Formats: sequence, structure tokens, C-alpha cells
Amino acid sequence: MIYIFHHTDLDGMGVKIVGMYWAESQNEHFKTIRCNYNDVNQKILDEVVDIDPINGDKILIGDISCNEEVAEKLDHFNKTGIPVILRDHHATAEWLNKYDWAEVHEKIDGIERCGTWQMAAVFPEIMEKLSLFIDKVDMWDTWKWKAANDIEAKDLNALFQILGEEDFTKYMQEVIEDYDRTSEQYLFSDYGRTMIEAHNRIVRKNADSYMRSIHVMNLQVGRKPETYKTGVVFVNHDLSEVADIILQENPELDILMMVGWPKNISYRTQKHLNIPLGDLAKLVTGSGGGHPMSAGSTISEKQFCDCFLKDLHRMSGHNRKLSFSELKRLEKE
Repeated sequence: MIYIFHHTDLDGMGVKIVGMYWAESQNEHFKTIRCNYNDVNQKILDEVVDIDPINGDKILIGDISCNEEVAEKLDHFNKTGIPVILRDHHATAEWLNKYDWAEVHEKIDGIERCGTWQMAAVFPEIMEKLSLFIDKVDMWDTWKWKAANDIEAKDLNALFQILGEEDFTKYMQEVIEDYDRTSEQYLFSDYGRTMIEAHNRIVRKNADSYMRSIHVMNLQVGRKPETYKTGVVFVNHDLSEVADIILQENPELDILMMVGWPKNISYRTQKHLNIPLGDLAKLVTGSGGGHPMSAGSTISEKQFCDCFLKDLHRMSGHNRKLSFSELKRLEKE
């Protein structure tokens, strides 16, 4: 059995699909397990309880990482005949490079590479078979699509957002198996294009709604505090696309914080700030990480009420306290 642990975004789905195709190429059974930052360690522990080298079990982990306790357990498995492969691209997980089964790099040969690309690089035959799909995931997740104006990368994420994990996986399996290798457009069937158009309209409508209820504050961070104009909204879906619209149409904003009630906060910017957003994510909640321009952190409801509101008020240049009832009102609008 090959256990495939992956994140929940498009890059995580790419890791899942790469792992599935590799398992099938080896005539191996597989199990995929989607993980968030707040549950990845427990999910790994739950799944590996009965793992056994006699059965040929293997572990793949991509676009997400684990804590030191779990890493030590995985290291033990790897040394006792259960192969472990972890590939991630979040700088906050680079400490895992001390293990020979883990590689965490934001860049490969000077080029930013996502978790899907790095996992596929382990299996050259899968990299070749899924090359266009992997390229689009990589372009989207590392934001290279913006500079290249690669709309197909953006559309692939839109398709994932509207179909969800299960249907997106089935869709990709169908188009990958059926496509004409002389065509560069195989990722999108007529059905896929229709879904993408519907999704884009929904995102535009939602972004307009969020902009009407955005709370703007001056966020002060650092030992010598720098002030960043920060927008705060409640968003649970299409985070990157919503953020792209809001930040483009509100260039005065340095940072956009998207609170996904009640567990997650996502951070986006389109500017080169002195504080990487991965560091900001850790600073705000104590649990999080990511990249200089895109990051996330986890937060419990109790922590949100007890700490987060107070911290925002403390770091804000506003004199008026933003109350919990006001944030709940914004969520409903």
C-alpha cells in the first residue's frame, strides 16, 4: 500500500494525482489522505499505526510537512524498510532537510517550484506523462502565471475550486487518459470550460461583496514597527482568486487577511514587503507559515476570541476596538 498525504489546494491535488499515477505504474494499491496544516500530524499518526514493511508499504507526503515528533517516527520507518518521500516548498519546513527522505526547497536551480513539481521530479516517467498538468499547477502555485499571463493555469485552479477534490480527480484522470498528445489544450473539455466560466462569475460576484464589507486597519509589526495597510475580510472559498481581485482593485492595501471562520487565516500581498507573510502568519497566531507573498495560519475559535482580536487591536493604528460582534456582522454580510 502506498499512503499519499497531500494538502487541500491545487498543488496538493497535483501531489495526489502524481502519487496515484506512480502507484498505478507500480501495480500498487494506494490510499490518499488530504491534510490541513492543523491536522496533518494526527492524520499521519492515525494512518501509519499498522504500516508494515512486509506489505511493501510506502509513504508519500507532498506540499505539506509534519512536526518533529512525526518526523522522528517517519525517520524510524524509513530506516526499517518503509520508504518515506516528503517533498515540500514552504521555507518554514526547511528544517526537515536534515532527514535523507525529505527535501524542502522554495527554488530548484533558481526557479520557484511547487510541491507537485518536486514530487513528480522523483518519478521521471510520471513527470513526462503528466508534463502539461504539472506545469500548469506549478505556474499557478508559485505565481509565475501572473508574469507569464498563463490563463490556463488560473483556469485549472478555477476548475478544481468548482468541482471539488473527488470530481476534479475523476475529471483529470479522464482527460489525461483520453487526450491527443499533439494538442496543447487537452486539460479543458467543453464541460470544463463551462464550469470555469461559471466559477469565474461566482468569484467576481463574491469579491465585489467582500469589498463592500472589508475592514481596513494599520497593522504594525516588527521590532522597529512598520505599518502596513491591511484589509480584513471573511472568506472561505477561492482565496487566491478573490485576493487577486481585491488587491488589484485596491492598490493602497499592503496585505489582505482572509479569515476562514473558525479555523484558518490566509494572507496575501502583491507587494515586496519587509516582512515575509510566512513570518507574519506565525506572528499572528503562533501556528502557520508559507511564502513571502502568500501564507496561512490556523486558529481555534477560543484563540480567535481570546487572543486574535486583542492582537489585532494592539497592532492596529486605530483607536477604536474591533469587537467580536462586528466581525460576526461582517461575516454575515
